[in-house]
Amino acid sequence: MRRTAQEDDPDKIYDEAKDYLEKNLKKFKKGSAYWNPPHNYALNNALMGFNAWIFTILPFGWTRWSFQKDPDRIIIDPNWSTPPSNLNFELRTHGGVYTPNLVEMVKEFHDMTKRMPTVQETVGKELDSIEKNFGIKIPPAIRSKLIKDSEAMAARRWGANRLNRKQMEIPFDMTFKGRLNRVVIDVVKEAFRKKAEALPIGETIEVGDLRIHRYRPTVEVTDLTNAGKRGKKVSIISFESDWEDRDENRIEDLIEALVKLKDFSAAEKLIKGANVKFFEHQMRGVDIKPKGFKRIEIHTKELYIKADYNSFTIKDMTDMHNEPTCIPAMKGPKTSVNQFYRWITDNQSYSQSMTYHEVLNELRKMGIDYHEYCAVD
Repeated sequence: MRRTAQEDDPDKIYDEAKDYLEKNLKKFKKGSAYWNPPHNYALNNALMGFNAWIFTILPFGWTRWSFQKDPDRIIIDPNWSTPPSNLNFELRTHGGVYTPNLVEMVKEFHDMTKRMPTVQETVGKELDSIEKNFGIKIPPAIRSKLIKDSEAMAARRWGANRLNRKQMEIPFDMTFKGRLNRVVIDVVKEAFRKKAEALPIGETIEVGDLRIHRYRPTVEVTDLTNAGKRGKKVSIISFESDWEDRDENRIEDLIEALVKLKDFSAAEKLIKGANVKFFEHQMRGVDIKPKGFKRIEIHTKELYIKADYNSFTIKDMTDMHNEPTCIPAMKGPKTSVNQFYRWITDNQSYSQSMTYHEVLNELRKMGIDYHEYCAVD
């Protein structure tokens, strides 16, 4: 049987495959790669053969732990990357010689690209994954901007030097509307940073009879069984969450386990068995906010009211020269504060149309001791 020219000359096999790619796919401006826009599948002509790539915006270090270790690495990195194993498509050389059916395989790859989702469809699904995994909501305007820009981004990003870490970590191509893209990154990045922790610093959560608050150096767990009760004691246990060379992932796992509990004895047992430095103390029940307690704030043209567990503030917003302000009497009973809180809770709607002096008149009717002064002094 007569041998073909392709079998006689491996270079012609490669040339024919390359010619097919040049005619039927679009070549990136940089590198030796081809794709079939808007479909998300590219073929790179590498030293050892052809291999497939897909465009992705998923961030570096796709785990909560890596975000904790280095928050500044929380960036979306639009770039071409190695596809999942089920989409892997490689045409390797054997001893420097391409296989005789190389052209047919390149044509097969071209057919595959037509069945692949578009770049925009891929980015949309990845944003869904980000929202699901981190429990965040990406603002619609930012989401639509990312999806809209993704195809143009894909066309530009092939030229990134993957051996240059600084270049790899450019969130977006800075020549491509970079200023707006910086804003996009900052918003999503902040959401990542917040959700990377089981309980962000400065936040409080109540579950069952537990109130868990995270300070910067410690996490405090309070037993709410007797919270707000006179003559009772409330138990509190705290543990350090910020010390040198700590195991950050272990601390986050401990907090994550705590927020799933509802009983103080179970939380106490968990903390004491976790090999962390902890502290215990008790406070009077009356000094601890009861379970479910929420501060009330009302702001109208006439007045400002803030009612908290330990105090209240009433301000006249119509007299900015003197700023008349009312607070609990310094030597007044704690019951006056509680009494006002109950009153404002029942009269939130009614108080919206009241004046400063009408509220003070209600205090006098209820026998609540208060102190009035001018805040400008």
